Amino acid sequence: MTFFEKIKTILATPSLFWESISSETGYRSAFRYHATLTLITALITSVLNSYLLSTGYVDPMLTKELAELSANLGIEGVFVILLAVFGLSLFSLLFTVLAAHWGHFFLERLGGVGKREETYRAWAYASTPAVLGSVISFIPLAGNIASIWSIYLRYQALQKFHKMSIWKVLGADLLAILVALVVFIVLIFAIIGPLFWKG
Repeated sequence: MTFFEKIKTILATPSLFWESISSETGYRSAFRYHATLTLITALITSVLNSYLLSTGYVDPMLTKELAELSANLGIEGVFVILLAVFGLSLFSLLFTVLAAHWGHFFLERLGGVGKREETYRAWAYASTPAVLGSVISFIPLAGNIASIWSIYLRYQALQKFHKMSIWKVLGADLLAILVALVVFIVLIFAIIGPLFWKG
């Protein structure tokens, strides 16, 4: 299946897509797809944001400070946007890898039988609507709808790969978020706490 065929199948017939990749092994194919899609949309988003900025429109995805800086810099502003969008894209790729592995741990705790690489494939391929949605984030709610669609696709894939109910997949997701939040709060207190409680 080619790159564009994958996009079309994920969006049009996701259940057929999950079936078609059941023989896929390893991480390479899913990572290559996700990285290619992310970098292509990052380039399109950068060009589109640069154009919109030149017309006076500010994409809600850009911070006010970044938008003002880009507008004041002129042509160099394009590179500021390009750098920011590509930076976010690289963060997105890293986040997907880490989130998939973190989530896999909790899927296993709740009885999931899928492999770690299958969990990653679910995350990478299911991100398609959200990544494509970033291009049209200037349309109100478009990015939110695309993100919800991606979550639905991820749950659908994880159900199949791990042979679990949607409720167990949701439970594993909520558990992963809750534990991550607790760990984050504990780390913040461990780092910042001593500054406030010095005697």
